[in-house]
Amino acid sequence: MSSAVMTALDLSVLHSIVSLVRHVLFTTNYSPTYSCWGVITMTERFSAWLTINRACNLRCGWCYAQMMQYRGQENMTMETAEQVTGLFRGLGVRSVIIIGGEPTIHPHFFSIVELIRKQGMSPLLVTNSVRFADVRFLKRTVDAGIRSITTSLKGASNEQYQRLTGRPVFQQVLSAIRHIEVLRAAKVLTHKVSVTVCPDIIGHFDELLHAIQECGTRELRNLVQHPRRL
Repeated sequence: MSSAVMTALDLSVLHSIVSLVRHVLFTTNYSPTYSCWGVITMTERFSAWLTINRACNLRCGWCYAQMMQYRGQENMTMETAEQVTGLFRGLGVRSVIIIGGEPTIHPHFFSIVELIRKQGMSPLLVTNSVRFADVRFLKRTVDAGIRSITTSLKGASNEQYQRLTGRPVFQQVLSAIRHIEVLRAAKVLTHKVSVTVCPDIIGHFDELLHAIQECGTRELRNLVQHPRRL
């Protein structure tokens, strides 16, 4: 099912799922998971994951987005974003975690963030942070409504980034992290760094930790083990 088009049948199925989840919510203590355009998990915060594209400015060998060949045609339309976030709001979702691909390169990224905020939900972001090396782009992102950023770090040097992602942008990402940390220190937003752990990174983990600590980062979470050597 393409994320660019939502048919009447798709909407009918989604509405049926919404009815079922609502029934479960109000009649049991079960913690359901709802999955279609995103994943809704029943937690105290009741958050939803929203995948808005498969396009990316990196080419990580382990990424699921490569199955869609990083096609821009897979960008979520504003119409679909309005429909899906409307369903989220109807379910009582409090925060929406925006992911990709790389969500910051979506042509309507700011509009989607604003849409989520105007629907009364908190937009959170998972990103490779490459675009946040431009402090003006970061400011526009904050102005749109983002108050939490998770930076996904892919390596410990420009050489590792070149080999693992196809682009030598490690220093650019560190610059982005510094910009974000200034805002975190000012209590404008929260920020954490996640690392995809693979054999290529293990031997350089101390260097990676030192680099992000030098940038001011105080939270390292969501370590994901990737078992295959690239």
